[in-house]
Amino acid sequence: MSRYSFLPLVAVFSFWCSSASAQFVGDTFFQRPSIAIPVGSTAELTLAVFVGDTPFGSAEVRLQFDPALIRIEKIEPGNNGGNDVFIESNQETGVVILSAMNPTSLTDPIGTVVISRLTVRPLGAIGQRAVITSSPRGALSSGRTLLRKGTGFGAEVTVTSAAATSSSIGSSAQTSLATSTIASQNSLETNSALGRRALALRPAGQRVLLFVSQPNGRIEEIVVVVPNKNSPRD
Repeated sequence: MSRYSFLPLVAVFSFWCSSASAQFVGDTFFQRPSIAIPVGSTAELTLAVFVGDTPFGSAEVRLQFDPALIRIEKIEPGNNGGNDVFIESNQETGVVILSAMNPTSLTDPIGTVVISRLTVRPLGAIGQRAVITSSPRGALSSGRTLLRKGTGFGAEVTVTSAAATSSSIGSSAQTSLATSTIASQNSLETNSALGRRALALRPAGQRVLLFVSQPNGRIEEIVVVVPNKNSPRD
């Protein structure tokens, strides 16, 4: 039986940051997969692809979201501006196709490559959560070799009150959200909602910071540790 571990934020924060970007070749993912944004504000999400030790050439990714809950206001190239990005967007249906290409080098970048930076604005009420999914459609090395088609992982955006700021937004402000200190082992059956959320954002074995709305209106930060499955991906 797969089990999910919920640990104190302080106890795992440094390890979570160091391991958050380890993926399989061909995977697409957001570097900060769960963020909180005050109502009426915007924040940036960075979309990346993992290419291992193969120099990145190009990649195409399909993003999907609920246009009633979130809007992508700006899409810019990643890799410190070193790659080109071509966009096919339909904000009314909540579909964006990104095609990123590396026109400058045959030897780098390698590893985790940021292919685009997205400025997003949540449209929902305080406590609502919007999800952006990513689906890789193909990637090539700089030598035009086809890379394995990986798994796409998404991002969550939770709306907070204007008074609530979080370090996970990327601002310099200290977090003022309530931090969970759950430190027990919990099975998928008893925490299926958090388990499904975590699996949509990161592979098994990684740590994900989730923002969870409570009945009293508070937003809690919970680190979810998803252990390796019995049959890991190839």
